[in-house]
Amino acid sequence: LGKNLLRQLKQLLKSAKFIKDHKVQDVHFTRRRILTFEKIAFTILKLITKSLQIECEFLESEPKKASPSKQAFSKARYKMKHTGFIELFKETIKGFYRNNHVGTWLGYRLIACDGSTINLPISKEIEEKFDRYKTNATDGKCPILGRISTFVDVCCGMILDAKIGSTNVGERAMAAEQLPEVTKVMRGLGEENLLYIYDRGYLSKEMIKQHIDLKVDFLFRMQAGVYVHIWKRILDGEMDFEDEINGHKIRAVGIKLSTGEIELLITSLVDKDKITIDHLNRLYQLCW
Repeated sequence: LGKNLLRQLKQLLKSAKFIKDHKVQDVHFTRRRILTFEKIAFTILKLITKSLQIECEFLESEPKKASPSKQAFSKARYKMKHTGFIELFKETIKGFYRNNHVGTWLGYRLIACDGSTINLPISKEIEEKFDRYKTNATDGKCPILGRISTFVDVCCGMILDAKIGSTNVGERAMAAEQLPEVTKVMRGLGEENLLYIYDRGYLSKEMIKQHIDLKVDFLFRMQAGVYVHIWKRILDGEMDFEDEINGHKIRAVGIKLSTGEIELLITSLVDKDKITIDHLNRLYQLCW
């Protein structure tokens, strides 16, 4: 599967239509040069760990010819649009899941959502787009941070969607924007039983409704201090029961950890015969 997928991506990178669609100007990449569109794209995708100049040395296969400089490479890569990498990403997802239904859990495709922040390079354009992270902890100049949100197939390790935005936008809002697109893509690939998994901070009545409207299942880890009526039942000893949040039926399950702490899971998987509390306990361990 991996070799076939790589072969398909190489063919795509060489195609005249792909190059035309994703180069900045029509005149770019029209001459026969060492730094072809394909070579630049693959060098970027390698996530190089050596110096850029060392990588450039390997781009010229004929020993008598001079290798391109890192300055030439940097200049050439700005002739490529970022849209090409988005198309490559989408084709990778399609190529992996087409006719490949392995890596499911009790028939469900497990998709976990998580968010974080990332330090961004310092430039005027990036600062205007993302702004500097505001904090009360220092009077110095704050870093430029971006918030990232990813949806990942837990069983296969495939990233299904990734988004970067300003830290002014919350993780939950980013996830809500991504969820319909991820669902559309996966259903287009024949994946119908989708189970989305979220850590603390994502649960809300709006998120529950969105999943119900999309007809997909969910599992949230609930933070303490919210939906007190559900927490009260857990603390009173009920560890697996049905309840409602804003009129929507949910199942609440308490998982007792080795530390004695109780984690509370909220899920749409209400069939206790099909999905037992032991199943959810193992699912919890798998994801976190």
